[in-house]
Amino acid sequence: MPENTIEETEVENVPFTQYSKSVTFTFLQMAASFGLGCRGVTMNLFDHCGTPMESHPVMGRMLRKKKRFLDALAERAQRPGALRGVRMLFHPREAYHRRLPPGAGASALIADGYPMVLALETHGIPVAYGASETAVAATSGQTLCAFTDEEIADLLKRGLLLDAVAANTLFERGFGPQLGLQGIEPPVPRSELGPIAAEELFHPEFGGAPQRYLTASLPGLSRRVHVSRMDPADGATVVSRLVDPDQEPGAVALHVFENALGGRVAVQAYDLATAYGPGYCHPLRAEQLRRVLLWLSRGQLPLAIHGPGAHPLGMRHDATGETLLGFFNLTLDAWDEVTFDLFDEREPARLERLSRRGRWKETSKLSAQRREGRLRVTHQAKATHAAPLFVAVAWK
Repeated sequence: MPENTIEETEVENVPFTQYSKSVTFTFLQMAASFGLGCRGVTMNLFDHCGTPMESHPVMGRMLRKKKRFLDALAERAQRPGALRGVRMLFHPREAYHRRLPPGAGASALIADGYPMVLALETHGIPVAYGASETAVAATSGQTLCAFTDEEIADLLKRGLLLDAVAANTLFERGFGPQLGLQGIEPPVPRSELGPIAAEELFHPEFGGAPQRYLTASLPGLSRRVHVSRMDPADGATVVSRLVDPDQEPGAVALHVFENALGGRVAVQAYDLATAYGPGYCHPLRAEQLRRVLLWLSRGQLPLAIHGPGAHPLGMRHDATGETLLGFFNLTLDAWDEVTFDLFDEREPARLERLSRRGRWKETSKLSAQRREGRLRVTHQAKATHAAPLFVAVAWK
């Protein structure tokens, strides 16, 4: 959007009443809005069922109690700067180029790529749209069908993570050599590939070991999951493969490749629109994705979050002389500690945490150390779903 555009989210009490949407969740929506840099939140907190607002005084008490926290967060998040994360691709004319199945309705024209957002964010890897300077990008579905050959070649000179549909889109355009593919077939129901028991993540550089398995029984008991048969080219590295119940290797599940343009590419055999779900998500999946993205970006992945839990929604905002880090625990189980693993060549001068009372304070619970060329900022205290964690890193 152009400069001086004011962004606001709408935080609406739908789908109606505290029986379906808690006051805590309403607060978390507001915190996410301000943490991502919005200038305001349009609140529609009436329950749409005719209940007078005074019948829900807990909503007003939350607004009063959390205002100082949200004000302090907004002041830091609205400083001129940019959100950082894996670059997500978008094209305003994508719908003009989509290939639709027979009988498709208008909803089939909705932009692709969101399953990749979910796959990364679920595993603690923030994303950002429009961040063209980022070293690594990712997409799923047919988004790339709207990009020109020149734009695609530019992406292939950097780091790029693709699902099966996106890889098929590029292969049909003649970019197979840059993807490390001699051949790839359109995704088909996994049952057509024979008896599949699991995905074996065996490559040690990407978190694997022999007989280290991820489930291949994905959403809908696997009946709707679609997978492409891939034939990697010479020089491609297979990271994981599908195996049958006897552990015999079958189709390639993920491969990586460094192309002649100097870029790096990783291709998943899954159509993420059919494969993403609880069965896809796993601690080993987080390790796999994190290591693949570190390899693709040559260590310059803006942020990845580590910790003993699930569903870490993270964010990074860079302003002059300062970086704001955010973490939302999207489960009911507390994390015992949270580690922000970020690429930055500067040294931290000060670490501050936003307290529940809305004050930025230094604390012994925060520490920073260099590891393998990256900076790790660790918060050694419990992080619950009701209290998002925000850390400000001031740079020397």
